[in-house]
Amino acid sequence: DPAIRMKRFPSVYRGVVLEMGMMPRALNGEEITCYGVRYRTAEGVDDVVWGTNLRTAFRDAKAGLGDEVEILKIGRKTVEEGKAPMNLYKVARIKSAA
Repeated sequence: DPAIRMKRFPSVYRGVVLEMGMMPRALNGEEITCYGVRYRTAEGVDDVVWGTNLRTAFRDAKAGLGDEVEILKIGRKTVEEGKAPMNLYKVARIKSAA
């Protein structure tokens, strides 16, 4: 698909999922609500990855709260002309919370 641009070196995020869903986010000086995943790294640092595509990527990986995961940002896709491209992710569950 020519609308999908692959990144040369994917961004990789790894940690235990603390929260996922619609969350407030400051963007360009205003607060908006976006889909995000908050996770804690092995070093104990909490971080958030943002993107609508995360919902699908987590469902496909059968991963959820408490699971240790690896999230790869694999590219971007133009969804609508004039709008920001959507980030595309691939999620792998490393260790289940159960």
